[in-house]
Amino acid sequence: MADRVNHPSHYTWLKDKCGIEVIDITRHLDFDLGNALKYILRAGHKSESGMSSLDKTIEDLEKAIFYLKDKIKLLENEKYSNDSTYPKINWVCSQTENDCQTVYES
Repeated sequence: MADRVNHPSHYTWLKDKCGIEVIDITRHLDFDLGNALKYILRAGHKSESGMSSLDKTIEDLEKAIFYLKDKIKLLENEKYSNDSTYPKINWVCSQTENDCQTVYES
């Protein structure tokens, strides 16, 4: 019987392919990149009651995009934060709406 808490099948499928679990990779990444990779690697491998397999795969890929966009905005903010010719950037995300927006401070 699978260990659904410590080793759920939607993360351990990779172990059968190459000998490592998803967590063996993501634990070495920062929050955004770890989550993005987690959702990419589990896409198509996790089911959810009331959702088709295709819808669940799309949802996981949208979550990955959310975390990638967040990482990009953090890096953009860092890049321009020491340059007074650029406005300060704040990145506001709503995971419930799966949308992010850039807010520039004056």
